[in-house]
Amino acid sequence: MKIARIERDPNCTSPREYDNLGTLCLFHVRYKLPNESGMEPDELREFLLDLDGVKLPVWAYDHG
Repeated sequence: MKIARIERDPNCTSPREYDNLGTLCLFHVRYKLPNESGMEPDELREFLLDLDGVKLPVWAYDHG
């Protein structure tokens, strides 16, 4: 029988610190989220309508 042990890594790094393929541009009414683009929410619509580049959505499930 194999036993798996889960431990906390005290020296872990953020995956955003290396080899990023994109830039996060996150907005929420109640939370302060990372916005690496420096873009404001009103600029987002114009940016998304621009056909240059690849844009992928980031989804979150916020309960309670």
